[in-house]
Amino acid sequence: MRNWRFVLLCLLISGAALSQQQGVLIVANGGTGSSTGPVPGTGTATFSVGSGVTSVVCATGYSCNNTRGTLTIVGGTATTGTIATVTFSGTLSATPACFAQMNGGGTLYGIGNSAPTTGAFNITAGISVLGATFNVNYQCQP
Repeated sequence: MRNWRFVLLCLLISGAALSQQQGVLIVANGGTGSSTGPVPGTGTATFSVGSGVTSVVCATGYSCNNTRGTLTIVGGTATTGTIATVTFSGTLSATPACFAQMNGGGTLYGIGNSAPTTGAFNITAGISVLGATFNVNYQCQP
């Protein structure tokens, strides 16, 4: 019984993971366990406002990093298009898959996102956010 724990520990240290349900071995980074840049989640992202947006901050009571967070956006005079930019703490080793969606509220603003790069992605609104204050969740996966 102890041997499988040792094997699992060795696999995890080497950058591999074992799925017991599927019985498959998944090896990340070709089994080398190395990467050339920050991994999503290991740093604190920064946020900048889009055109006409008053402010974008990490929502009270939440944590915002390279992997996920919840932002409070104050629409100001903004209408549609890019309302915020999430910039990673460093250049990532690969382009992540990032998604943004509204978190609650009585009005839907058609929240979405641009295609991410290894450095940042934009949060967009398809419906005018003029004068609105609302929360947006974002999530990025390697």
